[in-house]
Amino acid sequence: MHWSSFFTRALALLTASSSYAEATLSAQYDVVEQLHRVPDGWVQGSRPPPSMLIQFRLAMRQPRAREFEQLVLKIATPGDEMYGKHMKRDDVKSFLQPSAESSEAVLSWLKSEGVSEDLMTVSSDWVKFIVPVKQAEHMLNTTFYVFHDHDSNSNSYRVRTLEYSVPHSIHRHIQLIQPTTHFGKSKPHRSLVFDKVEVEAPNSRTAADCGTSVTPDCLRQLYKLGDFVANPDPRNKLGISGYLEQYARYDDLEAFLNEYAPNMADANFTVQSINGGLNEQSSPSDSTEASLDIQYGVALAYNVPTIFFSTGGRGPLVPDLSQPDANDSSNEPYLEQLHYLLDLPDDELPSVLSTSYGENEQTLPESYTNTTCNLIAQLGARGVSVIFSSGDEGVGSVCLSNDGTNTTKFDPVYPASCPFVTSVGGTYQINPERAISFSSGGFSDRFTRPSYQDDAVSSYLSGLGDKWQGLYNAQGRGFPDVAAQAHAYIVQDHGKFVKVDGTSASAPTFAAIIADLNSVRLSNGQSTLGFLNPWIYSLNGSGFTDIVDGGSTGCTGIQTRSGLETPLVPYASWNATGGWDPVTGLGTPLFDALAHLFANFPIALVQHLLPPSSIDMSDLKTFVSQLQKDLEQRKLDNAVSVLSQAKRALLQQNALFPSTSLSPQVHSQAREILELGAITSLRLMDSESFIRYYQQLQPFYDFEREIPGGSTTAYKDISKTSQRSKITGLYLLLLLSSGDTSQFHTVLEGLTVEASLKGHSVEDDPFIKYPVELERSLMEGSYDKVWRATKSSEVPTEDFGLFSNVLVGTIRREIADCSEQAYQSLQIFNAKNILFLESEGAVIQFAQERGWIIKDGHIYFPTQADAVTPVPSATGAVEGGQRPEKAIALTSATVIQNTIGYARELETIV
Repeated sequence: MHWSSFFTRALALLTASSSYAEATLSAQYDVVEQLHRVPDGWVQGSRPPPSMLIQFRLAMRQPRAREFEQLVLKIATPGDEMYGKHMKRDDVKSFLQPSAESSEAVLSWLKSEGVSEDLMTVSSDWVKFIVPVKQAEHMLNTTFYVFHDHDSNSNSYRVRTLEYSVPHSIHRHIQLIQPTTHFGKSKPHRSLVFDKVEVEAPNSRTAADCGTSVTPDCLRQLYKLGDFVANPDPRNKLGISGYLEQYARYDDLEAFLNEYAPNMADANFTVQSINGGLNEQSSPSDSTEASLDIQYGVALAYNVPTIFFSTGGRGPLVPDLSQPDANDSSNEPYLEQLHYLLDLPDDELPSVLSTSYGENEQTLPESYTNTTCNLIAQLGARGVSVIFSSGDEGVGSVCLSNDGTNTTKFDPVYPASCPFVTSVGGTYQINPERAISFSSGGFSDRFTRPSYQDDAVSSYLSGLGDKWQGLYNAQGRGFPDVAAQAHAYIVQDHGKFVKVDGTSASAPTFAAIIADLNSVRLSNGQSTLGFLNPWIYSLNGSGFTDIVDGGSTGCTGIQTRSGLETPLVPYASWNATGGWDPVTGLGTPLFDALAHLFANFPIALVQHLLPPSSIDMSDLKTFVSQLQKDLEQRKLDNAVSVLSQAKRALLQQNALFPSTSLSPQVHSQAREILELGAITSLRLMDSESFIRYYQQLQPFYDFEREIPGGSTTAYKDISKTSQRSKITGLYLLLLLSSGDTSQFHTVLEGLTVEASLKGHSVEDDPFIKYPVELERSLMEGSYDKVWRATKSSEVPTEDFGLFSNVLVGTIRREIADCSEQAYQSLQIFNAKNILFLESEGAVIQFAQERGWIIKDGHIYFPTQADAVTPVPSATGAVEGGQRPEKAIALTSATVIQNTIGYARELETIV
């Protein structure tokens, strides 16, 4: 800003401050917005400095707002003559122009209050103006305070009020003025049910299994996207919303694509700054949310230009006149972003906007939700598909009304509850996909049920009956609309791979698929999809996998994020069921089926997704033979390459999942390829890849156990080539070596039941018997039995020896840890026996790796802060010196802690 402009604005503010004080206080004021109490999580503090500047946005009432919403629905409804005829920017502004009376009244009031025209910006039905706190308090007949965010780890604060009014003469012209009563605790929808976990990048780049680790390949298979690549088109852009100083990192995206989508490694994104938003690449702050959204958006919508809209703003403060432009980065992020986008020329708008943030609907002023939902409708009218994650608190977490009545109720989430948003819930597992427990959903308390979902939601409520009556608004807009995977996404952040959960992952996944569908439509001479919901509900389930298993939970008596006590609603939940439900909506998308719904769709664009009339079995047999040969000759790198080609062939033939449409031969070959992939991963010591193969094989094994009646002999004989017992035994051994006894017993219980139904014992199978006996010895504490078993003929095959060595290594490290705390020294010979090492040379090597000192035939452990009590031997030498009582107590505490942990796992199993 030029200095002359700065002094002009400063003088205007000072003049306004003195002139408004002379205004009469006799005018009658009417309340615009009122809160009954300070919102949960906020603490009222002191008064802000009177000279502190606040930038306000004032929305005037739109006389044609209801008519406009009906027009948006017509544009989005297939079969309507207006379908797909999106509006232009100027047409929308003209349609929603306030009346001349409203404009004149509001602007006259602002001028009469001393607001300088230099500090006022008028845009259609909105006015932006800047005034000091003292002047704002007079204009709005209120008192502002500084409120602190009690729940946040950051030093977050807001200057807000609990009530504001305007003169009676202009009250009917004003929709809202903010920031006033909107405290705003928008948060990323990342689940707190599962922690973010750092993981190692797998060696294999083959497709992951969604049940264990979600990657782009996994999602492309699951949602039938295959190898589809969009045609670059400037009319089709994917927008990703960034708030709360979350920054998308270029180097993290590059590393992620190199690992999980190497054929897309050249992809990138651009950044648009809104309201002073940044995209710092060197910030140490967590950026998992931004990384998640960008990495999956880019990988699943390859060739679609992706834009990261970094929006600044948490509070309304402008520090002082020494930094007069600071107000541009200090206001409401939702309002700032929506206004920015609506001001863009038509050819610069994104066709899809994905946002993974939201807040409890009741914490927002009603005028704010109504106004911002209208802005979202304007984006829909202009051809933008606005997609929000539904949230991660199930039926609710606060479960208490804030209207002064303290009524127990479920908590809808906004903006997911806005009727012009496509809200995305969460699933996990595959075959079948299940509703994940934290997926938010329910019924809005602000918006009535729109006509496009009336049949679907009414059907659900009819089946629900009077269950949870009084806890939700049965006439409210139901959400979510759709769903996608929300568990165990692999993300690269700050140079490390992590696993994350939440519907914040579901939203960019669904948004990318819509961007790909836009590419199909544009290639076919059609418009982009725009506002999606009327089209989605008109399909009556076509193009979606209906999720009928699982459900959401909530109202547990403890607020998820703050830990504060809240009302308990026993067994509160929404269930997933046939048709629409308030956990997964209409289900998860199937790209190929949705693409085929478009009239005159060119087959060439998805020919790789269509099953051929016949499959060349010789190719699959060649893959199997080559894999067997590579494993025999231990050419593991070559096996990985062959597996990549084989799985691509299976994907193209729709043979990665079993079905009766596959011939018995194709089914058998597909399963055999996956089994060989599991063995390859095992020999590469890639446990994560092995687990993915194990999960992918389960549908094949389940299918073979339940061969459809009337099947041919050939069909019934396909299980004869199965290596199910071996793969399952190896999986049990992996669970044992990683200490996951809970999952070990879960799998074992299923095997036991299955064996008993056949009149057998689970231990009749040598592949299963081996890990079961090892686990039994571990529970007894008979480590010597474990060691002997791993060295005996009881080991079923050499592949079992790999995990056996891992298990012994784990035991050895545990013993070493305890020895360090309990003893000062040990003879090398004794250490060899205790640690199950085969030679004294192996002891010396192990000791060096641990940093132990070797001297005079002894191992001396690192000196601790506590003194060591020596125990003289018969010769007077210090042998096996013991730690004092405190150190032994520490070791005992470790044992007790492990025992308690095991008891908890047993309780989980029960």
